[in-house]
Parts: sequence; structure tokens; C-alpha cells
Amino acid sequence: ATRVGNRELFVTENENSTLLPLHINFTTNDKSVQSTEYEYRIITPPLHGNLLKDGSPVDSFSQKDIDDGKIVYDHDGGNDIYDSFEFNLTVSTYDNSPNYFVHIIIDPVDDEIPILNRNEVIVAKQSSVVHINESQLLR
Repeated sequence: ATRVGNRELFVTENENSTLLPLHINFTTNDKSVQSTEYEYRIITPPLHGNLLKDGSPVDSFSQKDIDDGKIVYDHDGGNDIYDSFEFNLTVSTYDNSPNYFVHIIIDPVDDEIPILNRNEVIVAKQSSVVHINESQLLR
């Protein structure tokens, strides 16, 4: 039996995360095939980051690369909370691979500078209290 397993990857905004065997793995009963022979080819790359091997972008990688922790998803720092990439598998005994996806969940970081939407003058007499409400701050 042959099986490709894949699970979502979690990454913090503007950081990176290593793809591990729990994210992508290929299993087969054919013991003659080595993990270096499993090649994952990227069909559609991620939109909000890059897949890197030793710091350089890749368009394919092996199961051994994943097993050795060499494949990293590097988030681009944008405010998107979801990304993915599509891949298929090439191996000598398994040529007709369907396409698979790895879904990437991005944990946002509150790093945006607050912007005042409305700059309205509020008049207060000395030593008095003025309550500021939402309608005075927002459009």
C-alpha cells in the first residue's frame, strides 16, 4: 500500500516553521525505495511566504529533506492568516500521484500602528472631565 500524508503547518506572522514528517510523509510497503527517491514537486507555491532549503527557494524536495528538517516555510510578514501550497509526488514505483495541499495557518501578531480615523477637536474646561466615546473617534 502507498499513502501520502499531509497535515497543516502552523507559523507565527513574519517567522518561519520547519516542515516535518507529520506535515508531509510518504509511506509504501516497497522497501526497495529509499526516502531520497521520493520527490515532492511544488505545483502551486505559497502566496504569502516561501519554501526554502538551506535558505534558498525550492520547487521540489525529497522526503529525506523533510526527515532531516531542511525544508522551511518562511512567512513574508503580511497580515494574511492562511496560506497553502500544492504539490505532487514522484517516485519510481508511484508515478501517477494526484496533487495534495499543505495548509498553513498563520498566527497574526498585533504589530500594526494604531491609526486615528477621526481627528475631531474636543473642548474641555480646566479641571473638568470629558467622556470620549466611540463616535468621536470613528467615522
